[in-house]
Amino acid sequence: MNPKLQVILNQNRSKTGVAMLTMPDGSSHHFACLAKSDNAAAVAHGNPTRNPLLPFGDLPKGIYTGEVTAAAAGSDTAKRTYGPHARILLLAVSGDCLEACTGKRPRWGLMIHGGALGAKGVLRPTHGCLRLSDDNMKTLLDLIGDSTLDVVVTEI
Repeated sequence: MNPKLQVILNQNRSKTGVAMLTMPDGSSHHFACLAKSDNAAAVAHGNPTRNPLLPFGDLPKGIYTGEVTAAAAGSDTAKRTYGPHARILLLAVSGDCLEACTGKRPRWGLMIHGGALGAKGVLRPTHGCLRLSDDNMKTLLDLIGDSTLDVVVTEI
């Protein structure tokens, strides 16, 4: 049995959601998260409504398999954007995410990652991923190790 991450997002993606990790032993952990695309980046790439089915949209709802991948290499910009830790690549299984990935949205653009907080100390928007704080990302990775992660993204 894989660890499971249940992500519950607000319909207003400007508000933080919660990611609830359940481990095979039944233990659970909660993390604040944000799955909102950056408005300016979305507009600049032809997606002014941040449509989740299109590139630079909000993270699509659905069921994913998560695979741990390497940390962002090199530059300070990459570390600020993705954080210093490994990332989790989200592979669409069903729901809006599968429609997005079989349509116009590239698969590589769906991840869970950290990254520097914004000026007010809050999670910053991404280009369509799920962002955790760097500390929470490290905790998540420490808990799951190299396990495959079952991820369910819903919205209230």
